[in-house]
Amino acid sequence: MLRIKNLIPIVLLSLGINAQSIQKSTFDKYPFINQQADTVSNADALKEFFSKLEKLNSALELTKLHIVHIGDSHIQGDFLTREVRLNFQKNFGNGGRGLVFPYRLAHSYEPKDISSTSKNTWLYARAFGSKRPFEPGISGYTLQCGDSLIRFELSTFNHDSLDYSFSKISVVSRTDSSEYELIAKDSINNESYVFSTRNGDVMTLKLNQPTNQLVFQNIKTKSEQNKLTINGLILENDKSGVIYNVIGVNGAHFTDYNKSPLFFQQLPLLQPDVILISLGTNEGVNPRVSQSEIKLAVEDMVSKIRKSNPDVSVVLLTPFDNYYRNKSYNKYLGVVRSAIVEVAKLQNLPYIDAYQITGGYSSCSQWRKFGLLRPDGIHYMQDGYILQGKIIYQALINSYLKYAAH
Repeated sequence: MLRIKNLIPIVLLSLGINAQSIQKSTFDKYPFINQQADTVSNADALKEFFSKLEKLNSALELTKLHIVHIGDSHIQGDFLTREVRLNFQKNFGNGGRGLVFPYRLAHSYEPKDISSTSKNTWLYARAFGSKRPFEPGISGYTLQCGDSLIRFELSTFNHDSLDYSFSKISVVSRTDSSEYELIAKDSINNESYVFSTRNGDVMTLKLNQPTNQLVFQNIKTKSEQNKLTINGLILENDKSGVIYNVIGVNGAHFTDYNKSPLFFQQLPLLQPDVILISLGTNEGVNPRVSQSEIKLAVEDMVSKIRKSNPDVSVVLLTPFDNYYRNKSYNKYLGVVRSAIVEVAKLQNLPYIDAYQITGGYSSCSQWRKFGLLRPDGIHYMQDGYILQGKIIYQALINSYLKYAAH
């Protein structure tokens, strides 16, 4: 099996297909990882996605491939997804940073390559729990400010040899007045632009030059009651490649997203070719969790995604193992995992069984032994998330390489 896998990249190189697997030695030092299971189950359902990956190897036309990864706190921090994005963009091209959200303005944590600042007071809502002052949008979060003078700054930072400057920006926003406008100033290139919400919820600008920083400020309007609502910002460049959009909400369950109609309504703005769903950890802390309950929640989310994105491929990921109340092995996660796999099999959905690939029940003790698990027994150290990102990318790329070899 391993010899065949090692031969695949050589065969593909002769075919002109530019893709690389993670080096086997990366996983060899972790004996709890099941390297024989590192592919996508029901991968035939991803043929269209794999076909689009192949097209990125052609320089004949500008091509963007949009991946959306939805999840909870494991995803919001972006350590895991950053590793998947890094490998896709190094192998298939960097199409831009994609969807970002100014989490800091919502009193939460941001990815390391994003920074947001503002002296205004912002109200916020997120796809978690029942107390929401307004609906969370495309990011699973929403910000709102009604000050007469609003100013906030957004910056991106390049990392791992990838350039995250952007030449196109879309602000997903709602206001209570059609007269609301924003000025965006590129303080690096000393240019100013004007956004307007008159044409709907999305304000899009093509910049004259790429930049890593924009300062936004509102234009005073006739109404003093205008409230600026920020649901997310989409950053792109002028190059072909992968755009890896990350949507993570701390504490979220399947049902939290399912109760967020605006989220599903705005999801098509990302033009997803494939959507990965990494949820289930928070369901797994409930000792009363039932497989039938989780199954219904997963089916509901998949149905809502398909209703607004009928042609998209949906990939389900089972959660990684963890401790229950940091005292005992978590048997409830096995219930969640079984429900997710059952839905995938019944609906012929592609899925990555991360629970089994990374060791299954009680494997959290091995992750802790190797210094990859945080003291809370649920979240992982940065190196742990990076390893998980490599595992997810490896599962996807192994399936792609098998597809491309035929």
